[in-house]
This record gives sequence, structure tokens and C-alpha cells, in this order.
Amino acid sequence: MVHSTDTVIVIPETFDGRAVGLTVDNLAISGAITLGPNGLINSNSVTLNGGTLSGEGIVNTPSFINSGFLSPGEDIATLDTLGSYEQTSLGVLEVELGGLLPGVSHDALEITSSAKLDGSLSIELVGGYTPPIGSTFTVLTASALEGQFSSLQEVTSLPNGLAWNVLYGTSSVAIQLVSGSLSGDYNADGTVDAADYTVWQDNLGLDASALNGNGSGAATVVRADYLLWKTNFEALASGSEGTAAVPEPGSLLLALLALIAVPLRVRHG
Repeated sequence: MVHSTDTVIVIPETFDGRAVGLTVDNLAISGAITLGPNGLINSNSVTLNGGTLSGEGIVNTPSFINSGFLSPGEDIATLDTLGSYEQTSLGVLEVELGGLLPGVSHDALEITSSAKLDGSLSIELVGGYTPPIGSTFTVLTASALEGQFSSLQEVTSLPNGLAWNVLYGTSSVAIQLVSGSLSGDYNADGTVDAADYTVWQDNLGLDASALNGNGSGAATVVRADYLLWKTNFEALASGSEGTAAVPEPGSLLLALLALIAVPLRVRHG
């Protein structure tokens, strides 16, 4: 175990903490620290000042500020933060995905207190892994969340037509592989079918995030989303054997549609 009573210890070089711990009053990292299964950092504050922290140990600090590069695990692992976590606009959180089990086949950051997010989320597929459409990975948990990542970095490029959707909960962040450009595919399973109509019906008048980015562009779920789904459903059905019946909104839904008036959100790009 490395101990120090200095007010601030700056790690300018690479420090291997796989088998040892590091205890200081306040820790600022401009170099690189690697933690192993038994690695432990004890400090009143930890700040990544352009530095790198990776590994699967424990960071025991009331205040962890990431203005550098944080990567749970050298390969696949969970990094535990016993305290609050803040990622600034300069910070990057990298996660590696090799399967669906957090800490076993994909990286995860577990925070016992609150998390404030900004900066980038970087995603890398490892071991030749290609997740099925709709696969969801919980990559961060905390007692409460504030903010969102401002950008998404793909270390591993996805095939054409696929995209990552970041899902923000009250205490977790997950990423989901979705069809990137299939209008009407509201459950993001790669096809437009009756299940997407159910998603539209169940979320009518609610936030449009339920449509996984494949709706009309309105801020909430509206009739235009139904018409978009209907058009693509009919187009796909006409190219298959037989003709599928198109569900129509019931009278109560139609009455609700008549009451909803929401401005459209303009899409760019």
C-alpha cells in the first residue's frame, strides 16, 4: 500500500496498482493508473486532469471528477466508485462490450452516490462480438443522475443501418443497438410490424423517446407517427406473401388525437 499525507499528489507517469493500493489526501492524475481486482484508491478527492484511470478495483472517494479518460477494466470488468462522480465536457468514459452480462462480458461503472454527466461515452466491441438488434447494456449505475453525455464515440464502427441509442433512467445509463434509419420501427427490432403499432398506441401523447428515434420528429407521440408507421408497414407487407391487415386507431384514440396539438421538432442532418 502506498501512503501519503500530502495535500495533492499528481501522478504524471504510469502507476501500476494491480496488486497494491494508493492512499493520499487528494489525488490528481495526469498520467495513467491501472487497478486490478485488488486495486484500491483511498482519497478525499480524485481528479483526472487529462490522465487515464483503468481497471476493476475500487475508487473510495467522496468526489471523483473525470476530465480525462476512464475505462473500467483492462479487458472486461466493473469499476466501483464509493462516492459521487462528475464527468466534465473534457471527460471520456469508455466501455467495452463482449456480451450482455455487466462486469462479466461488458464493462460497467458502479457509483454509490450521484452522477453528473457531460463529455463523451466511447463504445468498443471486443472479441469479434456483434450484438443482435435490440440488445441493451447497462453501463453506469448511480443513486441519481444529472445531465447526459454530449457525444457518442464509436471505437468499433457499426454496420450500415445500425446505431447506438443511449437510454437515461433515473439511476442508470444503458445503450441499445437499434436500427438507425427504419421509420416506423418503434421497438427497434429491425422491422416494421404490428408490435410497433402497439408501442405507438401505448405511448400516444407521451414523450417521443418511446419511438427510439424512428418517428415523425414530434416532441410527443402523435397521429403523424401512426401514419408514418402505416405507410412503411403497408410497403413492407406488399412485398411479402399475402397482405397484412393494418390496425386502425379506435374511436377513443381518434378523439385523443383530435385534442393533441404539439409543435413538430425539426430534425437536422
